[in-house]
Amino acid sequence: MNGPLYAVVGVIAAFLLILTAISLYFANKVINIRVSSDRAILDHMREMGEVSGIGWYEQLEKEAFYIKSPFGYSLYAEYIPVKGPSAGTVVFSHGVTVSHLTSVKYARLFYDIGYNCLIYDHRRHGSSGGRHTSYGHYEKHDLKAVVDWLEENKGFKGRLGIHGESMGSAITLLYAGMEDKADFYVVDCPYTRIRDQLLYRLKVEYGTLLLPIMGMVRHIIRLWAGFDINDVDCLEAVKNIEKPVLFIHGDADDYVPTAMGIALHEAKPEPKAVCLVPGAGHARALAADPEGYRKALVDFLEQYVTQEPGRAAT
Repeated sequence: MNGPLYAVVGVIAAFLLILTAISLYFANKVINIRVSSDRAILDHMREMGEVSGIGWYEQLEKEAFYIKSPFGYSLYAEYIPVKGPSAGTVVFSHGVTVSHLTSVKYARLFYDIGYNCLIYDHRRHGSSGGRHTSYGHYEKHDLKAVVDWLEENKGFKGRLGIHGESMGSAITLLYAGMEDKADFYVVDCPYTRIRDQLLYRLKVEYGTLLLPIMGMVRHIIRLWAGFDINDVDCLEAVKNIEKPVLFIHGDADDYVPTAMGIALHEAKPEPKAVCLVPGAGHARALAADPEGYRKALVDFLEQYVTQEPGRAAT
């Protein structure tokens, strides 16, 4: 092998080595994404003006417990019953890097209209176990375990709803596409597919230069965490959901593009509703327009949920 050929082979080997190193870095960053402590979450909520609901939450009667995941770890959860007769129960599915604390602001909306609330931590988040974040692949089965626990231990006479934010909304749609056991779903800023979301973030943060590594990242994640990112597909899941879904998205969301929420709404068969909040960034729809958010929620429930026959109320 002559000198020039050695040089070409060396350049190719170095290029592949660099691509592999970058792919390993991003694969690890995806499935082992840094999660925030409760103190950091509360500090951020305080900065964003959302901490007022925590005082309300701390004064409530609630029951803390752990639910067994089908994958062997435990999921931390809290059940918050309303006083007097209830309209039903809502389970809350939080976003990536945070915990059940960020569900409190949404729980208050439902609590005020008579719903019991169950908030919990996803795998690898808060006080729950679990090794990797899978953006819905494993988490949808954890959500099923939470719903099954609720039915067995508390019941959900009246209506059963599930509310999700960001990653939690994707988990909600994936669960609904698999089981569709709830009476209604509210999904705030969901992504269409996790592969689409990762490609979008790579493009935003690094330009198009790193887009070719996604194939390698996919295979590394499958090897390390046991799931294929191509299978985390909310666009496919919504086609199987028969119950009503309210899609909420800020029209200024530049983290999970608003177009993803619109595409999911379009793919979902009736019944469905959509609320685009002007000027709201990612997961900021409630903060940007609390009255509009509440009205969209109440209108959705009145049109698609409370008028339909269901389980007997408690």
